Amino acid sequence: MIIGGVGSYRGLMFGALLLASAQHLAAFYIDTKWMDAVAYIILILFLIWKPLGFSGLRLKKIDI
Repeated sequence: MIIGGVGSYRGLMFGALLLASAQHLAAFYIDTKWMDAVAYIILILFLIWKPLGFSGLRLKKIDI
């Protein structure tokens, strides 16, 4: 949900694919101990760079 954005099924699938691919590439090239670190780094970068995810849709504010 962090990478794909809220309410975007395509973004969710693309984000999961991106994260899993990055983790497994890190395990292949670096070491398996770094899989979790790579995932957290990617999530933190997305929170800083694109906090609304790939979709970029803001949630509607509802007043009660």
